[in-house]
Amino acid sequence: MPRCKKDGCREEAVPGGKRYCVEHMAQYKANAAAYDARARAAPKCPVCRTAPLFNGREVCSACEAADNALAKHNQTAFFFNQAETVEDLKAWLRDHLSLPY
Repeated sequence: MPRCKKDGCREEAVPGGKRYCVEHMAQYKANAAAYDARARAAPKCPVCRTAPLFNGREVCSACEAADNALAKHNQTAFFFNQAETVEDLKAWLRDHLSLPY
C-alpha cells in the first residue's frame, strides 16, 4: 500500500485519496474548500468575467497576456502599413520576421 506523500508522514494513504493519509486528506480538503470560498468571494475580472482577482489586480493574467499580444500585433501591423517602398518593406521584414533580406 502506498504511503502518504507529506514529508515525514509514514501512514498508509487512503485509496483514491491523492496519496494522502486520513489526517492529511482532511487538511487537503479543508484547504481546497477555503480556496474555493475565497475565489467565489473575490471580485471577477471585468474582461472575461470568470477569473477571480486576487492581490488587487485589475484584470486576470490571461486577459492581460491577450491584451499585450494584441498591442504587439497592432504595433507590428502599424509599422507594416507605414511602409511605402520596397526598401521599407525589406527593413520591416528584417526587423520583425528575422529574415535575411
